[in-house]
Amino acid sequence: MRSTENTVSVIIPAYNAEAFLDEAVLSAVPLPAVLEVLVVEDGSTDGTPGVCSRLEADHAKVRVLRHADGFNHGQSASRNRGIREARGRYIALLDADDTYLSNRFADDLPLLASDESLDGVYSAVRLALEEDYTEAPWGNPELTTVRGRVEPEKLFQKLVCGGKGEFCTDGITVRRDIFSIVGFFDESLHFSADTAMWLKMAAVCRLAGGCTDRPVAIRRRHARNMSRRDNPVYWRTAGDHIWSVMCWGRQVGLSPWHVRLLRRTLALAVLGRRPEGLGRGLLSVVRNVSRYVVRDPLLVRDV
Repeated sequence: MRSTENTVSVIIPAYNAEAFLDEAVLSAVPLPAVLEVLVVEDGSTDGTPGVCSRLEADHAKVRVLRHADGFNHGQSASRNRGIREARGRYIALLDADDTYLSNRFADDLPLLASDESLDGVYSAVRLALEEDYTEAPWGNPELTTVRGRVEPEKLFQKLVCGGKGEFCTDGITVRRDIFSIVGFFDESLHFSADTAMWLKMAAVCRLAGGCTDRPVAIRRRHARNMSRRDNPVYWRTAGDHIWSVMCWGRQVGLSPWHVRLLRRTLALAVLGRRPEGLGRGLLSVVRNVSRYVVRDPLLVRDV
């Protein structure tokens, strides 16, 4: 079995993350598996650029990347920039306001090293609610994970149909060449580009569960999170990530079975994600149903 030391490129997009970035980077740097920490400075307007420069000067593993024009391009573009520059055998992602735990790669890397047929491994992440976070937590406030053993061939269906849980960005490790199969993160998506990516990977690649019963990272929820239910853009883009996967699926020749499951999920996303208040909720549903049915008339069967 190959050594699992110095094999992982950790990619951290950083936009106005001055308050959190130190902790995120310093949770990854000491891990023996980590070859490099690529911090992609995304045109921040706070003190993030200075924090990036200091971290790069103080830690040999840290490399700071910037977009050519110096402007803000968003999380997906920053992740893609890091992926293209990565030198590690494996890729792991970390949001700038989250942290890894010491066992982050303890299960993932041995599984990937021992089974060449696996393209990635997902593990559990603990949710931490900051004092300024006033919304009720979504899902399980303790652990974001896929419950029980799920065969890689069945993962897509489980993620789409629900019932077995989910995994999130801070808890997945993949082979670098997986992106030559599924492509990069969709930079047009305002929300859930990571969810779209996991669906693509589950549809055409082999992902297995690693440490799914205890956390390998901590994900913060705080007042500055973009994916909040009081963010109007969140409602207007209810099913865009599913639509993105459907369009990608047509390009790569995804089976009709996969597309039917995605279409059903799109219908549920449109109906289920709506803001507070009956009037605004119904208006949001009608607007989104109309928008997607124009693009895909078959959607009406599942709405």
